[in-house]
Amino acid sequence: MEKWIALLGKRNTPTDGVEDYCTFLGQALSRRGIELEQVRVPWEEKGWDAALDELGRRASDWRDRWVFFQHTALAWSRRGFPFGALQAVKALKRSGARIGVVFHEYREQDEAASAVRPVRAACQNYVIRALHARSALSVLTSPTERIPWLAKDCAKAVSIPIGANVPAPRKRLRCFVFRQGTTRNWKSGIWRALCGLPAGAASGCT
Repeated sequence: MEKWIALLGKRNTPTDGVEDYCTFLGQALSRRGIELEQVRVPWEEKGWDAALDELGRRASDWRDRWVFFQHTALAWSRRGFPFGALQAVKALKRSGARIGVVFHEYREQDEAASAVRPVRAACQNYVIRALHARSALSVLTSPTERIPWLAKDCAKAVSIPIGANVPAPRKRLRCFVFRQGTTRNWKSGIWRALCGLPAGAASGCT
């Protein structure tokens, strides 16, 4: 069985929607011969230096393996400045992993007006775009056509809506096809099988 990694940051309490998302995704993948292992980066408990060192050691075994980085601003920061996410992705790139980023937020978080809000919003939006640029595949939980910063017909962006918001499909679902490794190598995937949307891929995204 092929193994993929879902890389998570800080756990949200008392419930963690990102963890639930990965659990449901893993169940769907297992029916197609893929194991999805959830791995957390314990930066809140151990500090960033120790957590990144640990990630680097673990990632040494992930060369050429898909690692799906789960992004929310507060999963990778205490106060909404998620620059640690970029350091974690840097460690993955050094390991030779194939990086997919799952954007559970495609824009800055909504918050009450304050002096720091514009700065925090700018940082969050910068990190989102930087993660997209560094990924081989960007997975969004909103329809891609609604993402204002995403290039039209982006080849490496797909949408997997959050399962709780998706009605059960009435017809057998088709599998999505995404690009693995380089932009010209295609591999059968299961993205669209999870959400009941028409199969297809776009092109022309950097």
